[in-house]
Amino acid sequence: GKPDSIESLIQCVQTFAKGYSQETIKNVCKNVLKRASFCLQAGGGHFQQLL
Repeated sequence: GKPDSIESLIQCVQTFAKGYSQETIKNVCKNVLKRASFCLQAGGGHFQQLL
């Protein structure tokens, strides 16, 4: 189910992250930030064509 507190959310993230290398997690974070930036530039609209 969904985490019901900050502590349980932190635990979920830590458990999930243990299954991936630091490099993979860094790459995912970079990609999310890049996509968020494009989304903002597009005014919240479609941005896939910018990738």
